[in-house]
Amino acid sequence: MGRAVLRVGIDDTDSRLGMCTTYLGYRIAVAMRARGDEIAPYPRLIRLNPNVPWRTRGNGAVGITVLTRDAVGARREIEEMVRRHSETANGANPGLAFLESGSVPDALSEFAREALWRVIPRERAARLAGTLGLECHSLGNGQGLVGALGAIGYRLGDFTMELLAYRSEGLVGTPRRIEAESVRELHERTFPSTFNSYDAARGRALIAPHGPDPVLYGIRGEDARSVIDASAHVRGERPAGHMVFATNQGTGDHLAHALDAG
Repeated sequence: MGRAVLRVGIDDTDSRLGMCTTYLGYRIAVAMRARGDEIAPYPRLIRLNPNVPWRTRGNGAVGITVLTRDAVGARREIEEMVRRHSETANGANPGLAFLESGSVPDALSEFAREALWRVIPRERAARLAGTLGLECHSLGNGQGLVGALGAIGYRLGDFTMELLAYRSEGLVGTPRRIEAESVRELHERTFPSTFNSYDAARGRALIAPHGPDPVLYGIRGEDARSVIDASAHVRGERPAGHMVFATNQGTGDHLAHALDAG
């Protein structure tokens, strides 16, 4: 029996107090591999309209394609993980969508393209999902359904890569320990294959966030090998794991239209 192609989209699982949708995507990928499923390269980090008033950080939705012999079991496990790990108590409004198909409908791709610059009501996302036969779940007010559909539907033409390294659970919320000198060396040895890692004018490392989320650092670059090799230069706190995403950030996709602020 062949493997089904299960496309998964998730969004708005985090809050300003914790969690990160990319981290939940990483946890899902680990869980699916533990089941014997495959993750098609590469998981997708789709940056949607940065002007939506309710975004937490970068307004990034995550898409993962799972190749599985048990699509029903995979869907149920992923749904449970989203419910268990989302920051709903702190204002998250998660959306989760599944499309079991070898291809993505044009209508879904058009919706995803529009989500880069327009503020789209969740009711419209729900109607489209119903029309196309996607299985969807939401918590809170369900606004994350817009991003969940966008993460599945968006067609990456030009794209960059980002390696996101994650912290051990016991360290989340404590100061990150990354040697700035190692990031300077990373920049000098890997730029321009990697970018936005170090501010030479101010002598400041740019790869680490500052909030209480589980991300240790992120390295952006032109291809997967560049960001993986660059990560070997980082000294300090040891990551618990990492995942490489294909992403539309740094491509200019958001500049095709004036951004709607709602």
